Amino acid sequence: MKSAKKIIPAGLLLSALLLGCLPITGKNRATDFSTEGLSQKEFAFRIRKLQNDYLTLDEKEGPDAVRIHQDLVSLFLSPHNPDRDLGRAATELEEIISLSPQGPERDEAKSILTILNEFTEQRRVIETLQAQLDEAQSARESQGAKDRRIKELTAENTSLKQRQEELRAENRKLETTIEKLKFLDLNIEKKRKNFR
Repeated sequence: MKSAKKIIPAGLLLSALLLGCLPITGKNRATDFSTEGLSQKEFAFRIRKLQNDYLTLDEKEGPDAVRIHQDLVSLFLSPHNPDRDLGRAATELEEIISLSPQGPERDEAKSILTILNEFTEQRRVIETLQAQLDEAQSARESQGAKDRRIKELTAENTSLKQRQEELRAENRKLETTIEKLKFLDLNIEKKRKNFR
């Protein structure tokens, strides 16, 4: 139950982040940055553009670089992005942390990265538990099929035993009839000898 309590807060915080309730902000952040209504191609285009913008920066450790990384995080975590990528978002957050030795950008990036890492770990735990649950369900279904087969075989065995008893009773009757016929045959043979 302890891990379930951890899953809920981490999931809620990351959900809030992914839904835009905890936007990545900062004094260098573009104010008109919106991802709502973007297509998959538009997301890919914006990501490539930002990556190219970063490559062309003269100062790769300045506020413009931090802004680009923040925008990339927003694109990778956007709930509107069909190719949401938590791993790449984490990489961008680590880059922001390394570029901002102090200040609100670093603190915000560290907070979001912590939540993202907890969420990723909890998702792994949930996936592991789901796999174990699926395996147990499969084993239970397999056991159920085995139990049904055992019942079928038991019923078939009972039916065969009953048929065996019927055949034994019929065999005893036939043996009795054969003994009577032998006795009659001997008597007929004696009478025939006596009659000659």
